[in-house]
Amino acid sequence: MAGETTTPNIGLQVPAFNQSNWQTPLDYDLNLLDLIFGGEVTVPGLSVTNFTIGNVASLLVPWFKSEQLAGAVPGSIYTFSYVPVLLFGVFQNGLLLRPTLDYTISGLTITLNAGTTVSTDTVWGLYLWQPV
Repeated sequence: MAGETTTPNIGLQVPAFNQSNWQTPLDYDLNLLDLIFGGEVTVPGLSVTNFTIGNVASLLVPWFKSEQLAGAVPGSIYTFSYVPVLLFGVFQNGLLLRPTLDYTISGLTITLNAGTTVSTDTVWGLYLWQPV
């Protein structure tokens, strides 16, 4: 088609550069992308054979940690069992705390900025860690 080009790797038709519609999304059938990402179509530009995207979650399970953080209650300083590589959240009584505003973290230690907890409070961490 005039004013369009085909991408070299997966063969999608897109507006050609500097055409009047080159920055305008077009209503193409993106079924090819669905087939590629679903693993049903081989990508010509990809030279890896038998490339499969598997269930990544099962690989992360050993490093996923959900735990009640250690520390004196009442108190404002708590500790993780492992240093978080990726922290999904810190929760006090089930409510998500905001980093910097509600707490600060350094290594294994987390300090609550709002003051001390009361005797019935719980503080939980949800994170990924990596063994050394």
